[in-house]
Amino acid sequence: MTLVVGGLQVACTGEESEQIAATGLDDAALLTLLRAAQLLLPHQRLATDVYRDAMLQLSDAMTNDARKKQAIEAGLAALNESASWLDLSTEAQKSTLAALESTPFFGTVREAAISGVYRDERTWQLLGYEGEASKFGGYLHRGFDDIDWLPEFGDAQ
Repeated sequence: MTLVVGGLQVACTGEESEQIAATGLDDAALLTLLRAAQLLLPHQRLATDVYRDAMLQLSDAMTNDARKKQAIEAGLAALNESASWLDLSTEAQKSTLAALESTPFFGTVREAAISGVYRDERTWQLLGYEGEASKFGGYLHRGFDDIDWLPEFGDAQ
């Protein structure tokens, strides 16, 4: 299934669509959360699917957390109060989102975006992070020891 609202297009599996529906969110709400995450953590080359997956994790958390669900619903209502937020220009979207910075909605979306986006291995690949070093024997012999601008151990004055 492909969701399209306000020019933003995202593919979802049937299972993901059911997951979204279970939270009471509609397609436009998911896309609004996804767009908010993109504005909070802008990476031009990062696939939209990474943001989608982060917001799907948030929607999953909402099914078990009434406060999160209430915060998200209130924030979505505030974003769309005067017009469809997805149809606004990028600058207007940023401005409207910034006005909600002190709300539980903003904090919940920001937390979910940071957690979901930066724990995703697709983001790691984009940023050049190889993941935790413990599975490779630690950092000592994986680039940490090739610093040539420090004096050799024992040569320090």
